Parts: sequence; C-alpha cells; structure tokens
Amino acid sequence: MTPSGSDETRPLRILQCASCFKAWGGAELHLLNLSEQLVKRGHEVHITAVPGKFVEEDAARRGIPTIPLHQRHTNDLPMLPKLQDIIREHQFDVVHVHGGREYVMPPLAAKLSHVPAVVMTRHFHKRVRSLRRWLYSKVLMDHVIAVADVVRNILIDSGFPPEQVTTIHHCTNVEAFSASSVTASSDAVRREWGIPPGENRLVVGFAGRFVADKGGDVFLKALARVPEVIGVMVGNGHAKEEWMRLAQQLGLGPDRLFWGDFRADIQNGLNAFDVFVLPSIYAEPCAAVVQQAMAMEKPVIGTRLGGTPEMIAEYETGLLVAAQDEESLAGAIRDLAQRPAEERRAMGERGRQRVVEHFSLSQMAERTENLYRKIISAKKGTPS
Repeated sequence: MTPSGSDETRPLRILQCASCFKAWGGAELHLLNLSEQLVKRGHEVHITAVPGKFVEEDAARRGIPTIPLHQRHTNDLPMLPKLQDIIREHQFDVVHVHGGREYVMPPLAAKLSHVPAVVMTRHFHKRVRSLRRWLYSKVLMDHVIAVADVVRNILIDSGFPPEQVTTIHHCTNVEAFSASSVTASSDAVRREWGIPPGENRLVVGFAGRFVADKGGDVFLKALARVPEVIGVMVGNGHAKEEWMRLAQQLGLGPDRLFWGDFRADIQNGLNAFDVFVLPSIYAEPCAAVVQQAMAMEKPVIGTRLGGTPEMIAEYETGLLVAAQDEESLAGAIRDLAQRPAEERRAMGERGRQRVVEHFSLSQMAERTENLYRKIISAKKGTPS
C-alpha cells in the first residue's frame, strides 16, 4: 500500500476515522486538532465523518478533506467493502481509529488492504474484556495510544503488552489559550455574569457540562463553606436546575454565586476567573479544560481521579483533593484564597509553563507521527 519514496521523512497518507461521532466532545476535538497539526507537518490527512455533523463541519472550517461515512454499530458489515474502496483509492500509510464503534471494521479493512500502520486511540478509562483485548492486540491493531497514563495502566491490566501501548496525552492549543488570545477584559466578562464592578473577593469558577459526573453539587457545597470567595458556574446541561435549587438551599444568593452560559470564547471566561475548579466525581482520562485553565495562567484545583493528577503538579500549579469531598475542596479553595495574589500568580505562570512544555498540540502531533513511522519502519525491518 505504501507509495514510493519510502525515506523516513516523506509525507504520510493518513486516514483518521470519525464515522461514529455525531456531536462535539473531547475525542472529536482531539481528532480534529491532531489532524490539523499533522497537515501542518506536511502530511496528507483525510477524515471519515458523519455527514452534516460537527466533525465534518469543523474539518471543513480547518481545510481538512473529509470522506462522508456513518458507522452505526461495531459490526456494521456493509462498511467493510466501502472502507476497503476508500483505502484502495487513497493508498493510506496509516489508519487511525478513535471511536469505540470503529475499533473493528476500519482496522479490519486496513489489515485486509495491507495498510502499514493501524493505530487505535483509547479515549476513555475502562477495562477491555479478554476476547476484545485479544482481537485488538493480536489481530486488528499494531499499536494503541492511551490519552493518559491511567488509561495505559488499565489497558496493560487488561492484558495488552506494555510495548504495544503508548501514552500520548490530549493536548491544548497554547496560542489559542494565552493572554494574547483574550478579546474581552476580565471586568467585561464578570459584568456579563452579573458580578458588580469593584468586587474584590476571589472569583472561583467552574466551566463545563452541567451533568452529575462533573461534581457541580460538590463545588456548591464547598463554596458555602468559604464565604470569603464568590463562585461562578459557566456551562449548560440538564443538571442546571437541580444545582440552582441546591444553591438556594445552601444560601448561595446572588451576591455569592453567579451563572454563565457556555461560551465559544472559553479563553475569555477562564481569564475572568482567579482560580479554576474541576470537581469531577468521574475519572476523566484527560480533561481538556484543566490544560486550558493552566494555559490561561490560572491555579487549578482538581480531584484525584483519572488523568487529572497527571496534569496538575500539586502545590506547583494547583491543588488536588479527594473526589466527592466538599470539606477537602473547601479547604483547597480557602488555602488559595488566603495566599498572597503574587503566589497565586506564580502558580498560574508555572501552570502555563507546564502546558507549553508537556501538553502542546505540536508535541502531540510530533509524538504521534514518530509512532506512525516507528510502526512502519518495524514492519520493513528498518530502524525507526
């Protein structure tokens, strides 16, 4: 399948598979960011995408060609000849799958078509049953990318050989999330939320989906214990009404708690916080908003779950607390509130530096490309 000109620096032909993704989410954004970065590195990238949905539309905005395809379930057999035709037409060097429903048909089509590198990214923190593990590890995939060490560990625990699993974290656009990216002042954004001018209490904020897994109720209970700060909840979701009722019960009135809708200019919202909190009670493998808040130079408080402890350097860039522990979270908020502003600022600066050094999109793309080339070289019996 590999085109001629097989030196180790030639551009690769890469198919990123997103034919089961219909909405916006972390995996979708990761795939699009990775594809865009690989194009910038000189590679030819196509994305299979559900027609009319987020991935197709955003790929078009970024100038990345898409192939319309909708895989409805894992064993969607009619997809197999379609995928083989697509692979044959474009002579791909790499087929890279991301969604759970795509873990069988695209890799099988790639293997039958002798694609040199077949890669799966595991975006979630869940064990793999033995039969599936055997199928992925021994038959369908050359390599598995885990989006956090916690995901890699659970894959190895499930029986994957350690040498077959590499951690490459979801990463952040450090240019889009920076002081120079801000288009509205903190004061202006705070006024939108209803915070009065001249308010000098510490602004502690959460931004994300309003769903139970995010732990918004824990955040509200913690806020009620720290009257010297004000809180902001930014986002949308079905838990909003429940959380608003809880806030009333806790006595978090309009002088203590403010609400904002989800905003496309998330960097402006994060910039208006003094401290960012992610109180998740679910083990998020690699919460993008943690990196985004750190890139915006905000101290971050997160829970000791999933991949969050891999991103926050405790006491250097933020604090970690036990999940579902309002007292522990209140203590962390109080700790940061009582520190001098200069100390919080330094913590935020170290957070940005950590993102730049370890979690930039360019690094993610470079590591992924190096992995592709290593797989291809190993199959040819040449050093990577």
